[in-house]
Amino acid sequence: NELNMLSTAVAAKLDTSGIGGLNSAVLNGLSSTLLNSLGSKLSTSQLQSLGSTQLNSLTTSSAQLISSAIAQGLSINTVLGLNSAVLNALLTSAVGGLNTSGIAGLSTATIAGLTTTLAASLNSAQVQVLTSTQLNSLSTNALGKLSTSGVGGLSSTTVSGLNSNTLNALTSSQMQQLNTSGIAGLASTTVAGLGSGVLNNLTSSQIALDRKSTRLNSSHTDISR
Repeated sequence: NELNMLSTAVAAKLDTSGIGGLNSAVLNGLSSTLLNSLGSKLSTSQLQSLGSTQLNSLTTSSAQLISSAIAQGLSINTVLGLNSAVLNALLTSAVGGLNTSGIAGLSTATIAGLTTTLAASLNSAQVQVLTSTQLNSLSTNALGKLSTSGVGGLSSTTVSGLNSNTLNALTSSQMQQLNTSGIAGLASTTVAGLGSGVLNNLTSSQIALDRKSTRLNSSHTDISR
């Protein structure tokens, strides 16, 4: 509380060695104004001790102080509590260091607010843990920026839960990497909503497996061969 009474000008003059002695409890009790003014003086371990509430209060310049090494040390609970604003402010290298289980736990509201730059920064392992609900929440532009290898690693359960809007937003390369069993598990209503471009980008094995379930046959009759 006493620290929070300091002006940003005074806080900026605090000795680095003294700031280094601040523990997690103190840091997580700082006001957002004071936290941002001290940002550049905090150590790796101090930044890693910040909870999602504190991290979500960081300005863009403060968020960009988080390196890949710092990001890798953030706990699962901290990562899953991050909002889209702070995630979008992170450097590409830091995004790739975020815990995959934390990524899998991000809320749909957070996922919906992610930019194309952030989507492109997710590595293959991070994309693979996204759920169908999360993927269905991503913007059309963001979906097309996801790692192709990551999309190819999505489970059959995840793929079968994708809606037509999501599938229509994927690139031809992404579509061709989708799990074939997942394609076969798509609901007839989902298949009926697929554009001709998407259908024509399916591989022969994806089409063959889905035809066994009668979905493509019953929903579309003009698939290019």
